[in-house]
Amino acid sequence: MNYDLKNWVWYPIIIIIFLFISTSCFGNTTLADITQLNLMELMDLKITSVAKKLQRVSEAAAAISVITQEDIRRHGATNIPDILRMVPGIQVAQIDANKWAVSSRGFNGQFSNKLLVVVDGRSVYTPIFSGVFWNAQNLMLEDIDRIEVIRGPGSSLWGANAVNGVINIITKKAEETQGTLISGGLGTEEKGFASIRYGNSLYKNQFYRMYARYLNHDEGISLSAQPASDNWDAFQTGMRMDLNSSAIDKLTLQGDIYTGQSGQIFTTPSLEPPYEKSSPFTNDMRGGNLLGRWVRELSSDSDINLQFYYDRTHQEENLAIETCDTLDMDFQHRFTYAQWHEIIWGMGYRFIHDRINKGVTFSLDPESADNSIFNSFLQDEMALFENKFFVTIGSKFEYFDYTGLEVQPTLRFRWSPDTHHTVWGAVSRAVRTPSRVERDTRIFVQNIPLYSYSNPQLAKLILTGSDDCVSEKLISMELGDRVQLSETISFDVAFFYNIYKELSTTGPSQVIFDGSNLIFPVVFGNDMEGKSYGIEISNHYRPFPPLAIQWAYTFLKIDLELIRDNPNKMNRVLEGTSPKHQLSLRFFFDMMKNLELDGCLRYVDSLYKINVHSYTTFDLRIGWKPNKQVNVTLAGLNLATHHHLEFRPEYGGGIVPSEVERSVYTKLTYVF
Repeated sequence: MNYDLKNWVWYPIIIIIFLFISTSCFGNTTLADITQLNLMELMDLKITSVAKKLQRVSEAAAAISVITQEDIRRHGATNIPDILRMVPGIQVAQIDANKWAVSSRGFNGQFSNKLLVVVDGRSVYTPIFSGVFWNAQNLMLEDIDRIEVIRGPGSSLWGANAVNGVINIITKKAEETQGTLISGGLGTEEKGFASIRYGNSLYKNQFYRMYARYLNHDEGISLSAQPASDNWDAFQTGMRMDLNSSAIDKLTLQGDIYTGQSGQIFTTPSLEPPYEKSSPFTNDMRGGNLLGRWVRELSSDSDINLQFYYDRTHQEENLAIETCDTLDMDFQHRFTYAQWHEIIWGMGYRFIHDRINKGVTFSLDPESADNSIFNSFLQDEMALFENKFFVTIGSKFEYFDYTGLEVQPTLRFRWSPDTHHTVWGAVSRAVRTPSRVERDTRIFVQNIPLYSYSNPQLAKLILTGSDDCVSEKLISMELGDRVQLSETISFDVAFFYNIYKELSTTGPSQVIFDGSNLIFPVVFGNDMEGKSYGIEISNHYRPFPPLAIQWAYTFLKIDLELIRDNPNKMNRVLEGTSPKHQLSLRFFFDMMKNLELDGCLRYVDSLYKINVHSYTTFDLRIGWKPNKQVNVTLAGLNLATHHHLEFRPEYGGGIVPSEVERSVYTKLTYVF
């Protein structure tokens, strides 16, 4: 590391150190929320993701983490994937300046197909590629109330594809965002970003808000130390209305519209040596959604929830032009029976229409398709032994056009000997349904030179879909312990052992001669199985009131094997796309009145199967609040190194990765 003071990045660090030393002697401090909140209150945070009902974190029979609005503000991250780095068991790796690989408990990739992501009850998981376009999730961060992260299966309530986890992003109610907020900043990589929000009331107990957000992110640096042409800009606007027409009825209506562009270096096959060429390409994206929700409280322990949403996404990429329309309707009813049964049941329907216009190397047959998903679920939580031992039995039943009926049951228990200690365990079955790409795709991957003295020629390697693809299956066993040792220290530990069957693979098929070219087909199938196991540990410690410390450690081991003889080595690459070890240490320190110092040190193990070395990063943030209306932030990200590589697309796909660079930005927020 270069410590030359001519390097601009060291100036803010020296200032921070000086402020830390000079303010350590001040005794009169005004504590921020995150250091005022004692650990017992953290255990009492309300969540809804685990049981689809309001409950405390301490009552959850699952590995659950909650990222609050205060966590987001003091983390210093400017996008949702980077915010998720603070969660143990979640793997986040940046592919280039506008793409991320995000997964839970392994199997990471640009389209991590075993992690379900939901925003206010609306799924943003695309069934075409089985994954999430993270650069299209440009939410206004100040409007996020909390992010609930389930590590482990959530399919019994959330349905297929919630195999290894669920990320549930919940925004604030309109009543909590009244007035005007203006925020903006600039930096070395975040070239410019700005947000504006206005909230007001219509009538008594009826509120609304409107917002708009824009960002412009600089391009990264390629592996050859050249500009990566992966700059990114995005604009999103939206609204939310919460209409409480009576004491028992609540109606929510919200929607968003977004547009943006992102660049990348894309590699395509070529007829000339080295038989591939790389060139810059600009991807266009746009879309929107509209969601409505009605909640009626029938009694203190009974309610019904009816929700619908329409969502459209449009992505214009080098591979293809994709348009996907989704209509979803969902009903849920919660009630108690015989005092010790709490029952939740529901049903729903989802209709998906997509159209894929073929690109240079990619096509789907048919280009357009309609798919329907019918679902229902039933869950019973039984309170036993004077409400200290709870057993939950439930299952999701879904019917897919591709795979037919899928049953995803779970059995969970929770034992709470006192209010500060919870032991929990679970056995669950979950499935990941095949995507449109796995069934209908045709991708021209590369030209393979065939050397012959008499007839030199090129053969085409083609990746093709198969109607024989079935759902991936998981049996998961979990055990956890959540304990509050005192008002200043707590631990959360989760163990898991997963058994996977019929995992997606690609393998060679019979060679074809089309009259002018030899074609080597590589076909999707389900010829792999395996297991994974690991441990996730997190600790909250507050040695004295102005200082809060959080650390987390994750261990993950994945062993996969092919069921049938398959010479394609890419099938087992998923063993090494998630780090075996991850370690993070965060601190929040209120140095003096209205002055905050926050930092995060992270170590990420190497990804040996895709040739990514281990790395250590350090983020630092100074926050200054001169009054209740103004908040000033100065943040440095990835300060430990000038630049580092975090991920390579596991199956190539023509995307050239870039390195994550050191950056500094400043931000001003004004509320009135």
